[in-house]
Amino acid sequence: MVTGGAGLALLAVPHLAASLLATAIIGLSYGPLTPASSHVLARYRSGAGMAFLVSVRQTSVPMGGVLAGLVAPPLVLGLGWNAACVAIGGVTAALGAAVWVAVSIVRNEPPDKPHGHSASLFEPVRFIFRRPGLASLATSSVVYAAMQLVLSSFLVVYLTSAAGMNLLLAGALLSASQLAGVVGRLGWGFVADRVPSPRLLLLGIALLMAVAAGLMSLFTEAWPVAAIAAVVILLGATASGWNGVFLAEIVRDVRPAEVGLATSGSLMFTYLGIVLGPSLFGALASAVGFPKAYIVMGAAVLLGGILGAFRRAGPSGNARARPSDSLG
Repeated sequence: MVTGGAGLALLAVPHLAASLLATAIIGLSYGPLTPASSHVLARYRSGAGMAFLVSVRQTSVPMGGVLAGLVAPPLVLGLGWNAACVAIGGVTAALGAAVWVAVSIVRNEPPDKPHGHSASLFEPVRFIFRRPGLASLATSSVVYAAMQLVLSSFLVVYLTSAAGMNLLLAGALLSASQLAGVVGRLGWGFVADRVPSPRLLLLGIALLMAVAAGLMSLFTEAWPVAAIAAVVILLGATASGWNGVFLAEIVRDVRPAEVGLATSGSLMFTYLGIVLGPSLFGALASAVGFPKAYIVMGAAVLLGGILGAFRRAGPSGNARARPSDSLG
């Protein structure tokens, strides 16, 4: 948090080299957050409630986006974009430092037992590939993440062009989709703790995502606003709501000491979807139009859901961590 805040403050320097360095620092700071927090949560995991616990943690992402949307524009208008970067970055870094100083468990975190794997930079990826069940789940996250970023990146453009909406209404529906993502993360996490197979739940979420994407492809100016809003909210609740179930399933499938390793390896696939998804979708939409691009995305998500629903035991023969392992 401290380093990421410093990177955002550095972004205020109006020079290309500073901007490249700042964004690299922010990215390097952002990457470890989910594996580290999953590793911490794994120490307190039990047989029940894990998916909901992880889903609560994951609501911080869309809620942070909402907060940024409320705070950043007034700061930019009042102080200028340079000062806004320094202000938000400084507060972020100060908050991280304050937590470190004020919370003793952060300063005095007990060391973990070694996980028994290599400390190589690429060990997380090798760890995933050695476990086909995790590999299928991680691969499915590529298209889930791509759909999530496509939703947030293109929704306003699509609604204004295909449905003839004004910019304010389209922006309001984007906000509604993000709030639906918050509710979806909590709701899907709650359900995941109460169904026999969270992977089949992820397949169900993928199916709903595909249906919503297919309905998106049919938008015209003749559609009622209420119908469009319902589809957008469904897509938000699914495309932004799968994360907690996905990450909790990773936590359950490995020993507590391996959670950070497994999460970081899985998220390398997820971030691949984040990086490539919007670009590929944009190129496809430019070539064949938004409606066909949404149909292709829906089909890809459904295929990813089917892939992720299959589980095969890893080399050790255990597809899921034993209950005794969950207590550390």
